[in-house]
Amino acid sequence: MEVCKMCGRQVEKLVRCHIYPNAITKAVLAEEHSISTMSIADGPRTSSGHAGFLDPNIVCARCEALFGRADEYAVHFRKKVLILEPPYQALSSEIFLFRARSDLLHTFAMQTVLRASLSQRPENRLIDATEFHNEIISHLINGESTIKMGTEVCIWVTRGEFKSYSAAPAIASFSEKDVWRISPPGMHLFVAMSSEGLPKALSHSKLTPAEDVIVRRRRNPDREEMQAIEELLIPNMESVAKISKSALKRAGSMMPHDWLAYGTLKNK
Repeated sequence: MEVCKMCGRQVEKLVRCHIYPNAITKAVLAEEHSISTMSIADGPRTSSGHAGFLDPNIVCARCEALFGRADEYAVHFRKKVLILEPPYQALSSEIFLFRARSDLLHTFAMQTVLRASLSQRPENRLIDATEFHNEIISHLINGESTIKMGTEVCIWVTRGEFKSYSAAPAIASFSEKDVWRISPPGMHLFVAMSSEGLPKALSHSKLTPAEDVIVRRRRNPDREEMQAIEELLIPNMESVAKISKSALKRAGSMMPHDWLAYGTLKNK
């Protein structure tokens, strides 16, 4: 018998639990032919990914089903942002306001933090949300949104060169404070690690209970974005470039994936 880490029940067998929804991974693979997956938990590592991060030792089938609604909505929302499906309002060339389910997006972020925190796989060990476990689980079991917790969350959706980038959950350091960074393919979700909230660079686009969702939609990285992921990206750039070029060659495309863009930006 095995024990579910969410409900504590003994079950005959736990199920394979994707830390990031597999539907997002499949969508990006269909578009980009390969995904560069990165981790710094045990030193910088990069691989060509064809499946999302998963762990077969976290939850039972009944608890896994609790993740479905928010995961499915996040997959739908990513597509909505990429194609700028209405209704939306362009607040700037990079920041957009969508009419969307902020409650489900918040739950998606928090349940992803929960899955990573419950996992004992080495690539997820940087996430320790133990103090939030009971509250997140309670909301999920009761069918409630985690947005009621008050934890601040914001979303960036990436396209262009960074569309096929994925990374294990980790900590992103800003000048004022650290945050959890959740990076499924083509997305970054930044989650506050305490009641102090998100840093100023992110707080303006935090999710609120209202139906208006602000999303930063980036094509090319800028200083602010690179500061949030440079710890992962810089040690892995050479490996990522090789993976991207190999994938493009197999796809018969001559379009370059300039993963060295950060070097140019840093020297400006």
